[in-house]
Amino acid sequence: APPPMGAQLTFFCRRGVVSSPPARPPDELFPRREYGAAVERLLLGGEGTLQYQMPSEHLKEQVVELMAMRGMQCTAEQVFLTGGAQHAMALLSRILLDPGDAFILEETLYDGIEVVTKPLRPRLCTVPCCARTGLDVAAVRDALESGTPIRFVYVIPDGHNPTGVSLPLEARHALVELSKRFGVPIVEDDAYGLLGYDGGYDPPLMALSTNGFYIGSFSKVLAPSLRLGWIVAPARAIPLLSAARQASDMDVASFTQLAVASTLAAIDVPSYLHGLRQEYSARRNAALVSMSEHFPSNARWHAPSGGLFVWVTLPEDVDVGLVLDQALEQERIAFVPGSIFDRAGRSAGANSFRLAFGGLTPTAIQDGVERLGTVLSLACGEGVVSPSGGRGAAPPN
Repeated sequence: APPPMGAQLTFFCRRGVVSSPPARPPDELFPRREYGAAVERLLLGGEGTLQYQMPSEHLKEQVVELMAMRGMQCTAEQVFLTGGAQHAMALLSRILLDPGDAFILEETLYDGIEVVTKPLRPRLCTVPCCARTGLDVAAVRDALESGTPIRFVYVIPDGHNPTGVSLPLEARHALVELSKRFGVPIVEDDAYGLLGYDGGYDPPLMALSTNGFYIGSFSKVLAPSLRLGWIVAPARAIPLLSAARQASDMDVASFTQLAVASTLAAIDVPSYLHGLRQEYSARRNAALVSMSEHFPSNARWHAPSGGLFVWVTLPEDVDVGLVLDQALEQERIAFVPGSIFDRAGRSAGANSFRLAFGGLTPTAIQDGVERLGTVLSLACGEGVVSPSGGRGAAPPN
């Protein structure tokens, strides 16, 4: 089995390395001034802000507004605040899984759900994931029809980690219909849902059906270290989530909730999100243009409609691990090998890798891609390609 993502962070900590970092938003986009002012207001505004608190009702209402921007209607009573998306996954696994139970996930996927469910020793029913069309809904149907009791389907429908693909609307409807038909809930991880480019994403799965759970996060839209996210759940599941949380951490950091609520109240949220999408879109476009100029002609990729990643596939006979070693040694460039995302244990993604463009400036992206292209061209048998040598997807018009 591949090592967890944390074991790969040493790639990105070497001095002088231009890295494709792990899903990391850039520091310069954090609303530091607004958050700092919110913290000051809370600390100077009177007693009680550092005391034990109930979950912030104000923040829940603000999440309802964010969900409306995302294309989904819910109520504050359905919003359950968490310590980020990973915490949300852990809590949901506690209420949905018993030891040895089975759930469906994609064979190429970020390892978060596998890590949080590992203590329960679940059966992982993996299904294919296409880098162009996303989750294989027909394979989900086959798994549900197999007779194996399935407790839930875990999916990242937008800005998929690692492929960057978004699930087409027709596939969303088909997946929701399967959920209804078999009575199996969908756990929808939508950490990048507010960062859709080129007109935004299709509606979340939970907007099409109430039989499921939605996971959101402030990590990419405000800052990762806040460790704050949310679940939108059927009202009947909220007491179960509360009991699961009390068994672990009693409550999410109340002061952070108050500070985030105050920050959101102080900014024009739609304009702020629009600015983030423009900035990330510019970085994506810088990556795609440079890749089309400098990557070898037998490399393949697709333009992501959102999120922070581009998934690159090389010829089957190319050893991506060796390419990484050469990129580090010769060009001081790093990326995440596709094998890290193999949840099936069948060498899924062995000839692929993930480029994360969010944490780098367009200039750094262009420099890094050009240097990486030199290594890839040699590995793929093309020598150093000319600026017209790429064969990937250009940015959308």
